[in-house]
Amino acid sequence: MAGVADFLKRIDATVAAPVPPRVGVQWQSSKRAREGVSPITMQINPNQVQFQQNKRIQKQDTINGTVYFHFSNQFGQNNDILTLTISGTTGNIDPRAFDRQVVSGPDITIDLDRTGAKNKVLAWASLYQMTLEPILDIDAGRPNLVTMMYASTLFPKPISFTGFFNNVMQFTESAQDPFQRQWSLQFVVQRTEPSLSEFSKYIQQNILSRQDARNIFGPRIAALLGAG
Repeated sequence: MAGVADFLKRIDATVAAPVPPRVGVQWQSSKRAREGVSPITMQINPNQVQFQQNKRIQKQDTINGTVYFHFSNQFGQNNDILTLTISGTTGNIDPRAFDRQVVSGPDITIDLDRTGAKNKVLAWASLYQMTLEPILDIDAGRPNLVTMMYASTLFPKPISFTGFFNNVMQFTESAQDPFQRQWSLQFVVQRTEPSLSEFSKYIQQNILSRQDARNIFGPRIAALLGAG
């Protein structure tokens, strides 16, 4: 199993590699884009993004036992639609930072609001407003879909998720932490570019050597992955 050991060493090296620069999560709705409004760039990225995709299965109890019905598409897949549960915090939104001092001269202007409190509040308020938008853009006569551009250690290059909000953003006020707000929302994904299936297949094809793939998945699956 030397191939597997080499694979694990490469994974360890990847984890120990320098963290890539922060990429701000961006949100844009088709209605805002049509109106010429810029995308929302989060000043503080979400604390957690949970990916959940159920199977389309219905359980039915009968006299002779339990029967499971699998509802599949033309490819025999019974995967349901992907849902993202996203939660985060506004960061420091102390309103005293709004009255920031600005030092200016003939060639330079320095903003002393080092906390970025005003931009954090504006980003949060804009995202909250986006979750309130109608699902139908009446003036355009088409659905008002939302796209989230997301990047992380797992997705080093931004990946786009297009769909709609499953709820208006929820947020919590806490007396113990008056200058931050915790928020959460659910996002139903109708389209992913690139698809998560393509992305995971790319990882397996490019990280695993042919011998690694055969050792881990067996020759048949390795062949399906293009590493047989």
